[in-house]
Amino acid sequence: MKKKKKVHYSVSEGYNHLKKYFQKYGYSNFHRDFKTKDGFPLGLYVRDKRKDYQKGILDKANIRLLGKLNFVWDVSIRHRWLMKFNDLKKYHQKYKSFVGITRYITESGYDLGVWFQNQKKYYAKGTLPQYRIEKLNELDINWHEKVILKRNKKGQFKGLFS
Repeated sequence: MKKKKKVHYSVSEGYNHLKKYFQKYGYSNFHRDFKTKDGFPLGLYVRDKRKDYQKGILDKANIRLLGKLNFVWDVSIRHRWLMKFNDLKKYHQKYKSFVGITRYITESGYDLGVWFQNQKKYYAKGTLPQYRIEKLNELDINWHEKVILKRNKKGQFKGLFS
């Protein structure tokens, strides 16, 4: 098993990156692998702050500063799902459909297309909870539309709906 390299950064460096991102995009929750355009591991910084908070070793000044950035301390399954739903809603508002979503990566670094396909798969199996179905129905999803992946001439996948 490979041992992961410890990432080192100053408290102010991490906070400044988070604050800059929050001011631009309005949120401060990321996948642990997310890095800013300049390569700063913002996802790891956020994860580390949550761990420090849960251990009781994050001081009150840092808690207040992060709170000003709408920092999410406890990322429950429901909260994570709602964040992805909100990204799906933004995608739908921007593009007016779900065509092209199959390979869409959100600003925070996760594959929204795969998440969307999984919701449709769980719906088809009857395992998607009712509250999720109701939220997704707000976006007028065609539950029976299938996504077909085809490669273009460059070998890249392109999503089509049937």
